[in-house]
Amino acid sequence: MNIYIPAAFLTAGSLTGLLMKKVTAEAIKKRGDEKTGGFPFNGGFVWPAAFALLFFGAYLYFGISIKSAEFIFASTAAIMIAAVDYSIRRIPNGTLLSLILGFAAFFSLGGSLSGLSSHLAGLAAGLGIFTAPFAVGQRAGAGDIKYGAVIGLFLGYYYGIIAFFITAALFFVYASALFVTKKGGLKTKTALGPYMSAGFMVALVLSLA
Repeated sequence: MNIYIPAAFLTAGSLTGLLMKKVTAEAIKKRGDEKTGGFPFNGGFVWPAAFALLFFGAYLYFGISIKSAEFIFASTAAIMIAAVDYSIRRIPNGTLLSLILGFAAFFSLGGSLSGLSSHLAGLAAGLGIFTAPFAVGQRAGAGDIKYGAVIGLFLGYYYGIIAFFITAALFFVYASALFVTKKGGLKTKTALGPYMSAGFMVALVLSLA
């Protein structure tokens, strides 16, 4: 193995982590009037180390390829969304727009018009699933609904549904832990962004494999 290539990925990941930590902090600061959950993983080397591993993992799994670039791009956006939503219960529209534009770019490189129908069906599924709580008198956040639609668009119907199942499973585990410890339950208000991002990233790996 040429050590310069993985070293380049690790370095690029570390620098991206430093940049994303600053960008995420600025996005949170803009909503400083909101009650926050604190900036997640605020240790000095956590973000650079996490992104270095993300980039290196993409290189090991996908090599130097469009798939690697797509995974890194989408995962970077997903991590930012998770961090912002955890902190201020808001999902940044600018990051959602970047995911839509990124989908258009990557789809143009390898997609087909026949395959577009799956992505549009995924968008519809995301809208439907996260709008459904209205039917039973509950209310999903507008950001969650938009994020669900974008995840469905990016992944397509099949992998979008997988992402939503993973999201639901992770949230159920969290809610069950709250119930067992008598600190809450399924109705406890919490940010869905981190769970949605986790489901998105896992399903994305499966879709690109």
